[in-house]
Amino acid sequence: MKTSHLIVNTLIKAGIDKIFSLSGNQIMPVYDAVIDKKIDIIHCRHEAAAVFMADGYAQTSGKIGIALVTAAPGFTNALGPLYAIKANQSPILLLSGDSPLSQDGLMAFQELNQNEIIRELVKKSTKINQLNEIENNIYEVKDVNNNKQAALMDGQFTPYTHAPICATNPFEGICFAAYDAELGFVSEAYPTRESQSLYGQATVNIDESNRLVFGLRYTEDEFESDVTNFFGLQQYLIQDELDETTGRLAYELDLSDSTMIYLSYTKGFKPGGSNLTFGYPPENEGFGAAPAPQLIFPFFESEMIDAYEIGLKSDFLEGRMRANISAFTYDYENLQFQSTDPDIYRGGVANIPESEMQGLELELIGLVSENLSFDLRVAYLDTEVTSSYEALDNLNAELYFFGEEPIRYSLREDIRGNELAKSPELTANFGIEYNTETQYGLLTTTAEFIYRGDFQQRVFNNPFIDQVDSYSIVNFTASLDLIGDQWGIDFMVLNAGDKDGMNSSMTDVFGVAGTGIEYIPPRQYMGRVSYSF
Repeated sequence: MKTSHLIVNTLIKAGIDKIFSLSGNQIMPVYDAVIDKKIDIIHCRHEAAAVFMADGYAQTSGKIGIALVTAAPGFTNALGPLYAIKANQSPILLLSGDSPLSQDGLMAFQELNQNEIIRELVKKSTKINQLNEIENNIYEVKDVNNNKQAALMDGQFTPYTHAPICATNPFEGICFAAYDAELGFVSEAYPTRESQSLYGQATVNIDESNRLVFGLRYTEDEFESDVTNFFGLQQYLIQDELDETTGRLAYELDLSDSTMIYLSYTKGFKPGGSNLTFGYPPENEGFGAAPAPQLIFPFFESEMIDAYEIGLKSDFLEGRMRANISAFTYDYENLQFQSTDPDIYRGGVANIPESEMQGLELELIGLVSENLSFDLRVAYLDTEVTSSYEALDNLNAELYFFGEEPIRYSLREDIRGNELAKSPELTANFGIEYNTETQYGLLTTTAEFIYRGDFQQRVFNNPFIDQVDSYSIVNFTASLDLIGDQWGIDFMVLNAGDKDGMNSSMTDVFGVAGTGIEYIPPRQYMGRVSYSF
């Protein structure tokens, strides 16, 4: 993902729908990124006008005003209005272009130490040096609990420590000062889990070509969690125990000495557990909360899976080719996933009653000649939530605070028909390897193509943050094992095309709706020298 798209997407997630700006060289990618997005750029005739308009918008709408200007002269033109804004304590975020980081200190075009110039006029000034800092710094504009309190920002993080009486009497008046602190909550949990299993497997040879494989596992699981939430104002002891019997049954048939087909059924489970936070029962709402039904509970159920698979394994072309092909279907019961409760700052693991996954996998390994070989792996997945289930997306609920729990509850959505999380439809890997003897030793060269299809990072399938796009990369490696089999030299070019791509992401469920993004590394050149002894 490009920097400009990350900026725009983060602003949208923060509830921003207007940017006041005057165009310039360094910020044009942001203009391109807002095309077809639910955010408007109001183009002004002067940078100072853009900042004044953002100030007026903030004061009249109660939202954060966003001004966007280009570097150096554009930036300095925007400084005048900041004197009035500082006096008014208006919630304004000024975004500015800058000269390239790689040319800092080299008198690059429009290079200027903007951070130092503006520091005395604002509550906080930051120069972004890494892509992953953008989202956090934009959200840091909201340095209080509630985005409706943006006018209370002072640019300083002030942690809260509750009075000793709050540990024994959380309803003492002074204890409610916790909710004016600039920290959502502090939690401590001391979980313990003890699990014991008994497992056995046997193979019955019906004849030389037919056999049955079966196994059983019995598991007893006991867990306990001593939880302290919300600055020590709430304490819970959560404990439970469970037992489960699972197993596998498979039939294998040898069609020849080099080919086998199989059919299998497996029943498995992932143990349930306890949540760190969970919703109040409607009859026991507290801390300013309005009654709303629970969606997150102290316990979450064990996840069960019924897995069916049919496949073929074969060697052919006189052993120069190997093929492994399989088709499978997985039926999940009580699939565990991260979700949010209508009560503020309360999220955890919940269970989707029914969901399924079907897929195909192909693996081909071939020896083309004594020197050349290849390896191909392809997988296809089709996933779906098959039962009706209502869940609350924290991205929608974060706009509402204490006393608005019924509104948060009304925003729940039925996720039936959605794709399961982190399940790309298509993945593929193709590699070729060539070996040759040289006067210095054995030289091995490889080329690898990797394709990872797009997927949804959460079961909510939110189009703004859950879509993780596909990417494809190419890697090259050359390895020389020197004569004597002790020294080796490797040289690698990873992501040779310098492709952009998102590996994964995660969205917080507890209250701030922040999303962390993990990108694939850019082009890398790596060398390695090894010595075996």
